Amino acid sequence: HYTDLTDIRNTQAEIEEAELAQGEDGMTIRLIPNPASDVALVNLSENLTSDGTLEFLNINGQVLSSQTVYANRPVAQVNVSELLSGVYVVRVKHENGLAVNKLTVISK
Repeated sequence: HYTDLTDIRNTQAEIEEAELAQGEDGMTIRLIPNPASDVALVNLSENLTSDGTLEFLNINGQVLSSQTVYANRPVAQVNVSELLSGVYVVRVKHENGLAVNKLTVISK
């Protein structure tokens, strides 16, 4: 399978920018611990007013997992023990916008 190196570089640049990015509504994502090997807590800086979607993406932008994050619950727990070591993008989409961050996973 051939992957265009330009796409990989662009994705890497997006991941680096994502570390500091805020959602359109100012929401940010804090990942604890980072790096993680078993479970990561996804801590949103604000409560969502409606349910949203939490996604894990690989360096190529492929969605690896997706789960619902619930309104008025600013913390979600995610099992990362099945993921290979590497850098992943964590993205939360909700009715008011989008927030992203990166998570480093260290497999055991």
